[in-house]
Amino acid sequence: MSQPSIFVSYAWKAEEELGLVDKLEKAFQENGIHLNRDKHLEYKDSITEFMGHLARADCIIVVLSKAYLESENCMWELLTIHQNGEFRKRVFPLVLEGTRINKAEDRGAFLGFWDQKIANLKTQILGLDPTYTTSIHESLDMYAEIRRGIDKLMALLGDMNSLTQDFHFETNFAILLTKIREQFPIFAKPESDQAASEKFRQKVHSILNEEIERPVCRQLKDALISESRQADGIRALENSCQQENNGLEQAVKWLYSATKKTLRGMIDRNAGDQEQERFFGAAQNILGWLILLSVNDHWLGKNQKLFQNSNKSIRIDLPARTDAAIEIVLSRYKQVPARFEVNQTGSAVYGRHTMDTTLPESGWGRETAWQDIKLTIWNRLFKETRSRPLSEQETQRLRTLLEFRSDEGNNYYFTIRPSDEQSPLSRQEIVEKFREELPALKLIGIGFEGEQPVLLASEINLEVLIMEFLNIRRAGYDY
Repeated sequence: MSQPSIFVSYAWKAEEELGLVDKLEKAFQENGIHLNRDKHLEYKDSITEFMGHLARADCIIVVLSKAYLESENCMWELLTIHQNGEFRKRVFPLVLEGTRINKAEDRGAFLGFWDQKIANLKTQILGLDPTYTTSIHESLDMYAEIRRGIDKLMALLGDMNSLTQDFHFETNFAILLTKIREQFPIFAKPESDQAASEKFRQKVHSILNEEIERPVCRQLKDALISESRQADGIRALENSCQQENNGLEQAVKWLYSATKKTLRGMIDRNAGDQEQERFFGAAQNILGWLILLSVNDHWLGKNQKLFQNSNKSIRIDLPARTDAAIEIVLSRYKQVPARFEVNQTGSAVYGRHTMDTTLPESGWGRETAWQDIKLTIWNRLFKETRSRPLSEQETQRLRTLLEFRSDEGNNYYFTIRPSDEQSPLSRQEIVEKFREELPALKLIGIGFEGEQPVLLASEINLEVLIMEFLNIRRAGYDY
């Protein structure tokens, strides 16, 4: 579900004096809400197009000031917002100190301003050849339209209890945020890191208990009790993960040893390959859930917005250095078990659905590079290998498959490292193509420094332990 669009309409002159919109944007960011404003426009972007998006937005915060009510751009925005309907529902007014519109005489001053503005422009164009004054006459028509609508709009806004400017500042816009959340439940206040972490750990505990109680895991349950020397092997794993100083690594080592012993016992009693595979799949599932407890809860809570809006968060940089960390973090966010593979040499662990393969160099044209990237993805996901550019229908098929599988919990992504500067994945125009055509596929930058570690456990230690765990079932491994 896409998030509602939130825009702010304000006058630059008033903002320069007070900085209210800057404070508003910061408060929204802290609450995980993106506020669209004109300063986000890039060089040569269409101002008219932006104003159109603003007028049709789900929610518009209107910052009223004397400068706003005397600005042709601001008043045209306000008129267009009204023309798009549901004005009372969509508009949330903030009235700056000294801006009076509640009484008729207060509104009359602004009506007089626009009457005078129209009269001045009429006088100016009297002596001009009308053949070459099209844009000036269009401005005159716009002034007249504003004059016709401004009285009604000021009356509507004046009837809304907007509270005082100081109240909003002192409460960091708490009432405004509450009203927006009431109207758009998707913006519900996020849980605290501690509450979200506790809820997730309860979920993991429940799932791990279900896994260990499966008939195929009966011997594993006994082996975990033996390894941990505690009556509840699963609880021992979880308690170990709560401890600092390599607690998670210790839990994975217990699981590794218990899994290895269980497989050895199955071989000794001549259990079939199918039974062994079912058991090892269950053990992998336990590992996949267990290591999600290594994600830094505070980091994840602080960076939720990186993942929430897939159309904007195509490129995500993680303060991590290993491919295993990508799978762990994405899986923790989706709350699904992490899935790993070991490379052909058995020297590194990566996410099962990573898309990394040879890509064209960045010197190629954008469209050629993009078509080759899509072919790489297609040939990774489908048995029907293609060597020609994908049609629009095939691109849509690829997009739908990625979205479906991502909804099912699979983590599809490309990895970008600082040394990949020549890769087309590092080019902004290619990122835009991903955003436009394949938004379910992420570009994950690793090896970039961050304020906090994304994992609480050592990435390298975890990668080695996961690799050793998966190698238990590799051909020729000595149980």
